[in-house]
Amino acid sequence: MEIQGDERNSSGAIGLTTAPEELPMVVTGWTGASANSVLRLNFGPKDCEKLFKLESKSAQTQLTKAEQSELDGYECISVFLEFLRRGAQSYLAENGEADKTG
Repeated sequence: MEIQGDERNSSGAIGLTTAPEELPMVVTGWTGASANSVLRLNFGPKDCEKLFKLESKSAQTQLTKAEQSELDGYECISVFLEFLRRGAQSYLAENGEADKTG
């Protein structure tokens, strides 16, 4: 699997509402094993707990600047993981391979 950047988006931001052809990078070289591995990627229990606490605190607008920065980092990683998952799911669907994560 190879990730290639695209100069169209210099900020590096990837929005979940972005159409696949508008994404600032392309992932190529998928295999069934790499696609299924990507679909199994998740935050660990400690990170999930931390993320839940930050999101709860954010809903009450009580985050410090450091906490907001940490939450922003988690959100960037989440968006990137979603981008990879979409690519993996597309590969599996296009190649008639089953999602083996369940």
